[in-house]
Amino acid sequence: MNSIKWITLFVLLVAGGLLLVACGSDKPDRGAVLTKIKEAVAALEGDPDNAKLAYELANLHYQAGHFATAKETLQAPLEAGEASDAAKLLMGELEYLTGDYAVAEKILLDLKENGGILTRINADVKLVLVYYQTNQYTKSHDLLPRLDRVIPHPILEFMKAYGEEEPYRVDWNGQTETTLPFVIADPLPLVEVEVNGEPIYALFDTGGDAFIVDSELAASMGIEPLATFMGTYAGGLKAETSYAKTGSLKLGDVTITSVPVMILPTERFSEGFAEGQYPIRGILGTATLRQFLSTIDYENEQIILRPRNEAAQQAVASSLEGKRVTAVPFALASVHMMMAKGELNDKDDLTFFVDSGLADEEGAAFIAPIQTLNYAGIPVPETEIREGVGGGGGTEYATGYFDIEILGMGTLVQMDSLGEYGSNQPETYWDLGFIRDGLISHNFLRQYDSWTLDFADMVYCFAE
Repeated sequence: MNSIKWITLFVLLVAGGLLLVACGSDKPDRGAVLTKIKEAVAALEGDPDNAKLAYELANLHYQAGHFATAKETLQAPLEAGEASDAAKLLMGELEYLTGDYAVAEKILLDLKENGGILTRINADVKLVLVYYQTNQYTKSHDLLPRLDRVIPHPILEFMKAYGEEEPYRVDWNGQTETTLPFVIADPLPLVEVEVNGEPIYALFDTGGDAFIVDSELAASMGIEPLATFMGTYAGGLKAETSYAKTGSLKLGDVTITSVPVMILPTERFSEGFAEGQYPIRGILGTATLRQFLSTIDYENEQIILRPRNEAAQQAVASSLEGKRVTAVPFALASVHMMMAKGELNDKDDLTFFVDSGLADEEGAAFIAPIQTLNYAGIPVPETEIREGVGGGGGTEYATGYFDIEILGMGTLVQMDSLGEYGSNQPETYWDLGFIRDGLISHNFLRQYDSWTLDFADMVYCFAE
């Protein structure tokens, strides 16, 4: 048995922009926000044409993770031409979260043209992320003119430095789908890929953004950073992280050229997987997966990649015939943080970050900050620094465990799970502008036969 008991991988928080609400211990918890929603609903019912009240209610729904309801609440004042710039910015954020990038771009471009100076800056900041998600890097080149040096934004710096090439050029090599067999399935799936023609082992972890290349490997290949920042990882620890570009990434029979990557030390995680038999030199994360219709096939221990088109969706549906399939809607916040609704014990309507990268030999399926434990009435466990506990920022933080009676995501429910406390610091609760109640991960997800990530319709399909 190896000595590393537990590894928490990439809980990477890249600042999404100026629209994010400031963090702090004085921010309310979910219970307080829900109380404010009831009060705001009553106020709007008494004055249904009041655009200011509609915005205040929509903003509260946004904070609670009720993104669709927030959009509905803003619709009437927007159509009546009575919405403030703040309301329009919020609508742009909501369209972004729910994957309606063309609509978000239209709203934000209008604000960029007609809003006040702060509104124009906020619109530019959000457009950075719209163009990042839609692979339209060249459209970012005229954003935040002169201010990009005053307001550091690593993604904007990266896209401006990327050049005129279109990122993620996918060559299917005559195939309609491809598979990546698991080398191992637990404590996290490990697959073999090729970076610039060199075979390497890579972990599957939706807690990461672009494909992550080990720092030493990147140096040996001459992969140079285009933008560097201090990333925040599990336990609140920080580490220098870079965005870069490499020539090719081969996934099964599919070759991607002009590939955005991130640079971070990853080989240090190898000892925690199959007693160090496989040097981990890469991380397969969300930004790479969203180029495809991706299925994590736990039953057959493989990842299946298909094009993002209707024929591939039909192929997935055909492959799931005879199984019970559950659809779970999700949103995409910041650059890679997939958010889905869930429940913890007797508290429902929570918002969870779906990060598959919690590798825990104790079997933890969930991570919660102290605010969520308090809201759910779960005693805060005693913590200690455990050997091997760590993430992208290092290994020096304390953790503890707590029992969970009910853990759910969407309509999926599991009983008698284990939670971890310590990896999510208190500031993670509000760091995205809405409440992030916790992180649901591998030991929950892998209980199903398969998990398909459909970024076109912003829905997961779980089969069992």
